[in-house]
Amino acid sequence: MKKIVPFKKEIKLEDDFEEILSIALEHSYKKEDLKISGEFIINGEYKSKENNKPFVYNVPFLINLDEKYILDNIDVSVDDFYYEIKDNNLIVNIELSIENLEERCVEEELFKQTNEPIKLEVNKIEKEEITNDDKYTTYKVYIVEENDTVESICTKYSVTKEELEKYNDLNSFKIKDKIIIPYIFNEETK
Repeated sequence: MKKIVPFKKEIKLEDDFEEILSIALEHSYKKEDLKISGEFIINGEYKSKENNKPFVYNVPFLINLDEKYILDNIDVSVDDFYYEIKDNNLIVNIELSIENLEERCVEEELFKQTNEPIKLEVNKIEKEEITNDDKYTTYKVYIVEENDTVESICTKYSVTKEELEKYNDLNSFKIKDKIIIPYIFNEETK
């Protein structure tokens, strides 16, 4: 994933400034936890009333990212840089590009092991309500594979379409969707 982060900085120029002759931008950065910090180094040469003069400005930056991102493989570069002069001020506009930014997928981390049933208590039921059977429901989370149909999943797990519909939207499931498959256990079948 690529994110563009815009920066705008206004820099007061020397009083004898007439025009920019050359300008360049460099940057450095480091990543730490969920932060990217660094600085832009803007340098060049300007024409003054008397002669040409070099200039260098260091502009620090800090980007705080949401904890849903993984920064392990990122690459930070300047995507765009332009400037303007207004009222003896240098206004720089920098667009920083953060590439190879990954989002954490909490759902995938929770369901990595899908071959074993996941036991979930549903509305803890008292024995009296079940007429002499101590039942509880477990669920299997199944990841839809190529060529799967509702019927093939029902057959594979011995459930009815109606039972699946209680827990899933079956109108538009696709490959890699997670389907919840209920399974009723009796105390004797444990």
